[in-house]
Amino acid sequence: IIDDVGFWDSKSTTLSKEAKISLITKRHDSQIQQTLLSILQAPQMVSRVNSLLDSLFKKKSTKKTIFSMNLLSAMDYPLQPSLISEISENNDIYKSELRDNPDFKQLFNIRSGKFTSRSSLTSIALIRNNFPAVYVVDEILAIVTKLNNNRHDRQQKDLLKSLLMFSSVERLFPEKQRINNLARYYEDLKRRVTWLKNDPHYWLQYAMALLAYDDFSKTQRMLNQAYEWAEKKPNYHTVHIDMQQCKLYLKMSLKETNNKDSFNLFKKGIEFINKVPNDIKKFRIIEQINNVFNAKYPLYTENNQIEFINLVEKKKKEYTN
Repeated sequence: IIDDVGFWDSKSTTLSKEAKISLITKRHDSQIQQTLLSILQAPQMVSRVNSLLDSLFKKKSTKKTIFSMNLLSAMDYPLQPSLISEISENNDIYKSELRDNPDFKQLFNIRSGKFTSRSSLTSIALIRNNFPAVYVVDEILAIVTKLNNNRHDRQQKDLLKSLLMFSSVERLFPEKQRINNLARYYEDLKRRVTWLKNDPHYWLQYAMALLAYDDFSKTQRMLNQAYEWAEKKPNYHTVHIDMQQCKLYLKMSLKETNNKDSFNLFKKGIEFINKVPNDIKKFRIIEQINNVFNAKYPLYTENNQIEFINLVEKKKKEYTN
């Protein structure tokens, strides 16, 4: 399959089977999901899908329906006609004109009136590669606005929560200009869904989007907002905010060129690790300490090196007890 879709570009005739396996392992860190996404984004595959969509996209409402179906699939929601119709704001999904279309049937399976996509990965790739990023942002914002007005419906309320999460929406945008599209999305979100301005979880998601692309100053501003609103909510636990604050300090430590400032940022990161309970997410953050050690430790003063080791040893004892 990988060979057939042109994944290797001009290297297809020169790479051995072992070299291809090695390339997948190295480039994608052995993550099959990412490898499959890359396959689905191969020029030959994108071209095939585009040929199916050309006629379907001529009708604006059908384009919205297909986008909505792929969005639901990408979010792992069932393709219920009622929900599709609701968020696409039209009834095309009920019409035989669409259901019987051979190109449509290449994209979705229909059995006994029930729809399924080829896979959630296929839907993610289709959104990334076959819809302009501006269209993706605008349509998701329109859907979020619609869902916000229907929060009395449990399913729509849950879908709204999913579409507010950075980890959910990031993968829908093409890599080119991704951070700009994410920033526009989160900026417009709080204008359309005004109660989000008072929600620490919203500010946390915005911060995570910025931190993923190393926009440190804006990340800190969003985290400050998250902490400010968290303080105003009784019994609100800040552990998820603390985790991102820790990650921010460790990333800043790694990028800081002044060695004294780098070490102080590292210590701040360690302070926030202390606020996070011992679980798998905390251990993933701790892995970043190794990055600081490899890149910065040799540049620290002898006293700072000793303090660095003492801090790490203290953490190690806590996890082994």
